[in-house]
Amino acid sequence: MAIHFILIVGHEKDTKNYSQAIAFPGYIPIVTDKTDLLYEAENNHDQTAPILSLVDLLILPGGGDISPKILGEANLGSRNIDEELDYVQLAYFQYFKNKRKPIIGICKGLQIINVALGGTLLQNMPPDRLLLHQSQNGFDNNHSCNYEISPQYPILEAIFHNQMPNYINSAHHQCIKQTAPELYAFMHASDGTIEGFIHRELPILGLQWHPERKMCADGNYLKIYLYRLIKYTYNEKKET
Repeated sequence: MAIHFILIVGHEKDTKNYSQAIAFPGYIPIVTDKTDLLYEAENNHDQTAPILSLVDLLILPGGGDISPKILGEANLGSRNIDEELDYVQLAYFQYFKNKRKPIIGICKGLQIINVALGGTLLQNMPPDRLLLHQSQNGFDNNHSCNYEISPQYPILEAIFHNQMPNYINSAHHQCIKQTAPELYAFMHASDGTIEGFIHRELPILGLQWHPERKMCADGNYLKIYLYRLIKYTYNEKKET
């Protein structure tokens, strides 16, 4: 059985549900909120294998809002800001992107990816849209969605084949305003809000909803998508 190490960049106390969602035979979560692993990888003078060389996939989890300073904007409704963590997540994203390794961004993680690649965010959606997307009394909202699975991107069929929920769970007040040019938005809510994208060339997936806590017959959706993205990516590498 292949062993896959999955890096989750966030505070351990806030990411236990992600670790639990992906912990199944052969998949081992590693959680960090520091850049120590990046420093080790970039200053590997003793020639031992750095931990990051063993990691097969990066998860950028949900959380608070990205610092408006990073967006180059005044605060127009952002809250629960952790600027230090923002920069840590951006640094790991850049490292994994450069290595062409798989990345999954969830909720805030999707927004981190979009901002890192030059996209923009709406810091606070108007009230009518919040009714559809924002959590209600501490519980996820739920709403319908639609897909545009283009044959131009076979990675979409590989990940989402027979596992595309008609209703998704939602708990956010921010969303993508403009998608970065490198990204293809394939999933939208009824009001046009982007709920999912992929990178046009690299194995990078972003989901505005929460697959780690949405269940289906085969478990949670995050486990399924993670497994399929790893399989797709590394099978492709073996063939080239």
